[in-house]
Amino acid sequence: MPAEVMEQRMGDATLRQRYLTLLERGNESPAECGELLEDLRRLILDHGLPAATADEEGRDFAQCTLRGWVWKALLGMPKLDSAWYEELLSRGPSQVYSKIRNDTFRTLKTDGRFQARVEESQLIRVLNAFAMACQWHPHLEHSRRMMNAMPRTVYGASPPRARAGSPSLLASTPPQADSVGTTAAAAAAAAAAGSATAAAGAAVDSQQRLLAPGGCSGVGGAGGTSASSSAFSSSAFSSSSLQFSYVQGMNVLLAPYLYVMPELDAFFCFSTLITTLCPLYVQPAMDGVHAGMRLFGQCLRVIDPELAEYLLSKQLPPTLYSFGSILTMCACTPPLQEVLKIWDFLLAFGVHLNVLCVLAQVVHMREQLMQSDSPMRLLRTFPPLQSDRILASVRRYVSMLPAGLYEELVRHTTEKR
Repeated sequence: MPAEVMEQRMGDATLRQRYLTLLERGNESPAECGELLEDLRRLILDHGLPAATADEEGRDFAQCTLRGWVWKALLGMPKLDSAWYEELLSRGPSQVYSKIRNDTFRTLKTDGRFQARVEESQLIRVLNAFAMACQWHPHLEHSRRMMNAMPRTVYGASPPRARAGSPSLLASTPPQADSVGTTAAAAAAAAAAGSATAAAGAAVDSQQRLLAPGGCSGVGGAGGTSASSSAFSSSAFSSSSLQFSYVQGMNVLLAPYLYVMPELDAFFCFSTLITTLCPLYVQPAMDGVHAGMRLFGQCLRVIDPELAEYLLSKQLPPTLYSFGSILTMCACTPPLQEVLKIWDFLLAFGVHLNVLCVLAQVVHMREQLMQSDSPMRLLRTFPPLQSDRILASVRRYVSMLPAGLYEELVRHTTEKR
């Protein structure tokens, strides 16, 4: 075995041990969960996640992967009720079942690993259960109360052991706020920090902005503790201005979860993403996606004004080429292994940064676009994802955006302008 491969594997083993230790400490010392989640986010920022093991990559691997455990911790998942999921499934086809079936067979069709590992029937079941939960409000309210009263542990099984000892469960803590209101306070803190820096006449430090308590629109990763936030928080579903059901694109948003964790875990994690982190992306009018495209244009004018002007001169506004990538949080562009790394970052620091991930892909095509007589031909299909390069650019962009624009970016997935 080449020396560099051996060194990489040893590095992955050490990094995996660090993640496992953090996950176990969170379970053994619930009072330290807020601090440990910050350590988890820093570890993701500095090192990313280790490569999946051979077992985790196996097509028959039915347990939660390390990445799955990390995602559940970042999402602040409570102890989950398998009986409720089974009850949703027992109710049969939802009102949007035919729409779901029209989309699921296309999900990541060109990704061989995904196709070998995730069955279409899993996609159908999870999406239909979510749609059924949305139309079944009385039981939904009852289930929310039950879930909020449960211990803050992840159900089912223990994460892989970091060391010998008695079995443990992963503990997790969401922030103090309801799901839709979370980013209001977060954005205010981000804006205050950004304004102070701007007044000092200095560029905002990207790591400072990413790790600031108000700089993340995530759940568990946003900091703080509360027992009131869960996959189905009351504010998300009881608000008269929000309507949840299946919309096209949800199948792609579900796919990464089913790839890294069992079906039951995926159902609750996906539901948290939709109802808590990006509710405006999946409203009937897709307000959040349209806001994301508008902010894409504004951010591009800050990051690369020449490219922004050139694309507009070719009658190419962001609405023509960024919609699919923003809606699916880059998951519509292969390969899936690179999507997973981008999602590590988004779940740790906020899905609002998805807009900057899409922007980075376009900026990386700058030379070809500026030289092309037909740039739309290039923008119609983005090149394969290169997560390391994209995330390095995003970290740089974060420090370049004015405080007001960054505040809008943080808010756009959950708050209408």
